Amino acid sequence: MTRSRHDRVLLELLGGRAELLDRLREAGLCPDDQEELAPAHAETARVVRVLSEELEVNWEGIEIIVRLRGELVATRRQIGELLALLRAGRVPPSEN
Repeated sequence: MTRSRHDRVLLELLGGRAELLDRLREAGLCPDDQEELAPAHAETARVVRVLSEELEVNWEGIEIIVRLRGELVATRRQIGELLALLRAGRVPPSEN
């Protein structure tokens, strides 16, 4: 099977382990659609390789860590946006 350029990059980041790329896609952590690939997916592939090869974490642990890491990154982004609004004197409306 011929792989796209995006797949080849992701595979390189995963140390050539196609099974990890398949698992990432099956878990919804990396899209099948090449148009939806983003730099964050490359970072996820890099993290998966470190967890798998260097830290010897099993797939179940990798999946949990990657999902929690994504939530943490999103939360930090939201906090940064809120801080910027507060510093600018624009507080978003309360949901209460």
